[in-house]
Amino acid sequence: MVSEANKKDITFADCAFSPEREELADHLTEYLKLQKNGYVLNVDGEWGSGKTFFLKAWQAKLRNNHPTCYIDAWTLDYLNEPLATLSRKILDSIHEYLEKYSLINPNTEKKILNSLYRLISTSAKIGGSVVENTVSPIVGKAISIGAVELDDFLLNSGKDQFELFKKTEDALIEFKGTLQNHINDIFDKEPKSSPFFIFIDELDRCRPNYAIEILEAVKHLFCLENTIFVISTNRIEMEKSIQKVYGSNFSSQGYLSRFFDKNIHLKTQSPLRFLKENKKLKQITTNSLDQCYLRDNLEELELLSNIFENYELKPREIEKSLDNLLLATIKLKDKIYSIFTLTELFCIKEKMFIDFSTIRPKSAITLETYKSLTLYNKKIISPFGMKKYKDEKVALAEIMEYEHDFQVALSMIKNNTRYSDCANTFFNKRQRSGKLDTFAESIHRKISNLSHQNTEEIADLFELFDIVDFSSRFH
Repeated sequence: MVSEANKKDITFADCAFSPEREELADHLTEYLKLQKNGYVLNVDGEWGSGKTFFLKAWQAKLRNNHPTCYIDAWTLDYLNEPLATLSRKILDSIHEYLEKYSLINPNTEKKILNSLYRLISTSAKIGGSVVENTVSPIVGKAISIGAVELDDFLLNSGKDQFELFKKTEDALIEFKGTLQNHINDIFDKEPKSSPFFIFIDELDRCRPNYAIEILEAVKHLFCLENTIFVISTNRIEMEKSIQKVYGSNFSSQGYLSRFFDKNIHLKTQSPLRFLKENKKLKQITTNSLDQCYLRDNLEELELLSNIFENYELKPREIEKSLDNLLLATIKLKDKIYSIFTLTELFCIKEKMFIDFSTIRPKSAITLETYKSLTLYNKKIISPFGMKKYKDEKVALAEIMEYEHDFQVALSMIKNNTRYSDCANTFFNKRQRSGKLDTFAESIHRKISNLSHQNTEEIADLFELFDIVDFSSRFH
C-alpha cells in the first residue's frame, strides 16, 4: 500500500538507536498480537527522541505481514474535521487490502460511506458550509459510486435534538458494524495477518482541540476487534495542550490516561551514543583537519559530544546540525579547518539564531586584532534575549582564541621546516587539561603530518562564519 511512511525507505538498519529500538518494536508486536478487542498504545518521548523514525521503521517491518496505516496528524491539522480526515485515511488503507484479496463489494462500500457521511453530518448538526467543507472527500467518493442516500432529516436543521442524537447513534452503530465486517473479511482471508496496525504520529504538535478530537474518534469509533492503534506523543506537551482547552486546574494527566491502554516511554539517547551510530560523520570529516581522529578515536567523539551537550541539543537538533555540517564540508571542499570550531558555530547558530554576517568586519583586519575586540565577544556571548547562554554555554571568545592559534600554527608550519617545534610551541601555550590534552595531542600529530602533504588553503574563521550562515538557510 502507499502511505507517507512507505514513500521513504526507513528501516531499523538506519536507526541510530538500534538494536534496542528494533528489539522493543519486536517485543511490542508480539504483545499487541495478543490483544483481540482493540488496543491503543501510547509511545511517549520528548521532541527529538526519535518517535517518528521509530513508528515509520516499525510500520515498515510490519507491513509485509500485517495490514498497516500511517497517519501524520500534523499534516492534517489544517483541516476542520479530524473525524472525516482520519476516516478517509483508515478507509483508504482498508480498501487497498480488500482490493488485494478481491473482497471489494460495491454494496458494502456504499453502506459504509453513506453511514460515515450520516455520522459526520449529524455530529456537525448540519451546517451547509460545514458539511460541505469537512466531508467533501467522503461525499465525492460516495457520489462516484451512488452511495449518498440522505434522509430528509439531514436537510432539516430544525429537528429536535433528541431525534438528532438518535440518528447520530444509529449512524455510529451502522458505521462501526460495517467497518468491523470489512476488517473481519480481510482476516478471514488471511488469518495470520491479524491485527490491523494503525500508526498516528505527531499528535502533540496539533492544535489542542484537533488532537483531542482525534483521540476521541480513535477510542469511540475506530477501536474495534483486531485493530491496534500506536499513537506517538510528547505527554508533557499534550497535557499542557489539554489544559489550554479545559483550564489549568484540569487533571490533564488523568484525562489522557482514558485514551491509552498502555504507555511506552522512548528515552532520549546521549549525544555520544547518537554520534557513534551516525553514518554521516565519515562524510562530514573527510576534509576536516581532525577527521582521522574523529572517525576512530572515542575521546575525540566524546569531545564533539560534549559540545552538543553543552548547548543542550536533542537528537533531532543534532541531526539537523550534522546535515548542516555535511553541507558545509561540501562547500569547503579541500580547505583545511577544524570540525570542532565549525560544530560549535553551528550550535551557536541553532540556539542563539545569530546572523554571523552582521558581526563580520567590513574591512580587512587580522584575526589576531579582531579577536581582542570586546564588542565582538560581547555581542556573541550575551545577545539580546539569550543571556542564559553566556560564559560557559557560549565560549566564543575561546573559539576565537583557539582558531587564531590554530591558524598561526598552520602558517608557521607551512613556512618553517621545523614544523614540529612550532606545533609544540602552539600546544604548550594552550594549557589544556583532561580530555582536551588528548585532543591537543591529536591535532599536534595531524598538523605535523600536514607538512608532508600538498599545500592546501586554510579556511579562516570569517569564511566559516559565511559557511554557517549559508548552510543554515537550508532546513
